[in-house]
Amino acid sequence: MSSGIRIMAPVSLKVRGITHIERDDSVLRKYQTAVAAELGEMKPAAVWAELQKSFDSLTQPMEIDCIGSGEGETAIAALVNAERFDLVESVLRGFNPNGRIYAARELLKLHKAGHRILSTDTLAVIAKISNLDIQITTVRGCLVNRLDAKDILDDSDP
Repeated sequence: MSSGIRIMAPVSLKVRGITHIERDDSVLRKYQTAVAAELGEMKPAAVWAELQKSFDSLTQPMEIDCIGSGEGETAIAALVNAERFDLVESVLRGFNPNGRIYAARELLKLHKAGHRILSTDTLAVIAKISNLDIQITTVRGCLVNRLDAKDILDDSDP
């Protein structure tokens, strides 16, 4: 008789516990099509090797799972510090809702500070993201909340 737990499905152990992820390519394609229809296609861009992990974590749907995580803050900072605003704007149209919030927040900060002029198209995409009817998980210290994108972006005004 075995005293251990036997796990038959692919799982990963993360800081917050055990995570089970299944990928259904047809569901993923429908999601990607819906995001592209609403926000526009991600623009092709050459991603430098040292930024690939940051870019992927901000654009892939099952990566960064909340706003306020060190991982998300580090990933967006890498793109901004490298002045790869083309990549930050691509993240706006990416498949990770949290990545989109990080990108919108950073672009708005730069715009309001006068460091980056945003196109009408980019501002329209940020407005759409702000008005999407989805809840985003946020973490501040030990406080976890679920907020609308608009509330997060309004709260991050400088």
